[in-house]
Amino acid sequence: MLKGGRFYSVAGDSDKGRAWQWLREQYRLAADAATVYDLAIGDGANDVPMLEVARTALLIPAAQRPLPGLQRHDGVLV
Repeated sequence: MLKGGRFYSVAGDSDKGRAWQWLREQYRLAADAATVYDLAIGDGANDVPMLEVARTALLIPAAQRPLPGLQRHDGVLV
């Protein structure tokens, strides 16, 4: 269970990061492209897996909580 911006999320063996990677691969295959450039936008802990795997991550500040922590530093916008 993960806390998001306003809600809690319950997921099995998946998260937004795995879903993001699947979706990006579908776009890549459909476009017959070598690379897909993507932008993930998030503000909560449940967004971290998605923000970690996206080519560019955009963190949206929330007044009532700090930005979620990311392992990466390159390709991160606030």
